[in-house]
Amino acid sequence: KFDELVGRSFTVKKMKDMVRMVGDLPTTLLIYGESGTGKELSAKKVHEANEFRKGPFVVINCAAMSDQILEEELFGNSDKSIITGAHEGTIFFDDISAFSPSAQAKILRLLETRSLRLQGETSETELDVRFICSSNKDLEKLVTEGLFREDLYYRINVVQLFLEPLRDRIEDIPVFMEYFLEAFNDQHGKQIQGFSKVVYDYFLKYDWPGNVRELRNVVERADRKSTRLNS
Repeated sequence: KFDELVGRSFTVKKMKDMVRMVGDLPTTLLIYGESGTGKELSAKKVHEANEFRKGPFVVINCAAMSDQILEEELFGNSDKSIITGAHEGTIFFDDISAFSPSAQAKILRLLETRSLRLQGETSETELDVRFICSSNKDLEKLVTEGLFREDLYYRINVVQLFLEPLRDRIEDIPVFMEYFLEAFNDQHGKQIQGFSKVVYDYFLKYDWPGNVRELRNVVERADRKSTRLNS
């Protein structure tokens, strides 16, 4: 229900153009944006736009993956490996800047060879997987600071998409408000008709540090406990 690319800003237009442009291509995509701006949604739409990608869309939360978990879940045996399970699909490395230097080296080889040797195997397994990465940090700056591998940066930075924060595209706020209200009305069995002017004015003036995710959560909380969104 919430996976549509709604909005009227230039950022939303860029997202749609990117989906059309790279959907059927095997190009690696790098998506920049603050938390909550829609990086995962954009990646998923690129995956869905590729008619040749019949496999799953797999999200890997890099910030939550230690080197040990990386070995077990990405490079484990064929029955457990996330990567081989994503055959003919897409792997989305969310917040790739959070990977350790050791993990970065392994991911670099994976992207370069499009193959991996699983634990206990003697031969390489060829991969038919598309890779999309995201970051909420400036990777080029991290490269200069020695915190991110330069070769990995250039490997993933083939096509780049930058998602502006919600505070810089306020024209999208009313669209999201109405879209989420309709969705949560359906979900919660409500018939809330709309927002008062006070609410509209407040939403447009608020800074939204959590971006679209925060706006969605605010509308859902209000929808659950209100008969009319007027305060």
